Amino acid sequence: DAPRRLPPPEREARRARQATELRGLVLTGEYECSHGLVDKAVQMIEDNCIAYVPVDECNKRESEMGHEKKDKTLKTDGRGFVRESTSDQKVSADVTSDLKLKNAFVRRGLAFDQAQVMSFAVHENLVSLLFTEYLREAPVGFSKVSQDQLMRADREIFRRLQEKTRTGIRPGLDGTKPIDTHRQAVLDSAGVQMLLLPRPGGGVRR
Repeated sequence: DAPRRLPPPEREARRARQATELRGLVLTGEYECSHGLVDKAVQMIEDNCIAYVPVDECNKRESEMGHEKKDKTLKTDGRGFVRESTSDQKVSADVTSDLKLKNAFVRRGLAFDQAQVMSFAVHENLVSLLFTEYLREAPVGFSKVSQDQLMRADREIFRRLQEKTRTGIRPGLDGTKPIDTHRQAVLDSAGVQMLLLPRPGGGVRR
């Protein structure tokens, strides 16, 4: 099922709170999350379970506004009747350059922060690890870490976070987020680190 849509006043309240806390970021243009992305993050809190959101699903609001059309499909309801329903057309985020890829990651972190899934600083720490290894020069005889490796490591991080938060991801009474608590142990795990190692076969540089 599609995630519940936030009412406009609640959506704006979350964005305004974030703009106040993250004064170094201008939350417009590239850094304005699509409504669909924020709704996905909020749904995680309602389900009390972390879910993986690939970066190509992390659209900006501007792109979403240009594709707000509905697809009509036939679905069977709970009583067995076939009814016509509408759903949003899926539009992939542009990640065709390193900068656009990084911006998509930032939007995901902002959406998670708005929904209280994890703090923006914690998500940025995750992204920093991925991009540090992705942009690092490889040793002689090895290939640089590929974008495919980066994506595999990203997915593995979320798989391990899901394992460590089986009891839920909602913030505690003191505001502590379970995801924030387990983040460093996951990033330091051998399974994640090995996915970000340069692979043999890069040839000899002259």
